Amino acid sequence: MPDLADKTTQYEFLVYRTEMGARKFFGKDWANDDKVVGRLKTELDLIERKNFSAYFLMLSIFIQKVRDVGIPVGPGRGSSGGS
Repeated sequence: MPDLADKTTQYEFLVYRTEMGARKFFGKDWANDDKVVGRLKTELDLIERKNFSAYFLMLSIFIQKVRDVGIPVGPGRGSSGGS
């Protein structure tokens, strides 16, 4: 499991949160699934190239807070897909 204390950039923290989410969603052996790892790497590389790490971190915080108070959240696939 990655160590949060080593994360110094927004991107590193996003990768950390993504890995924790993958572990929760796919199980503890998610890192052995080349398909999952490859897809996460592709998505995270794009986010980093576009400098969107802060945006995705803020969005994840908003969504978590909304879920914490019991408000249903859609699939998170864009405005038309989630409406």
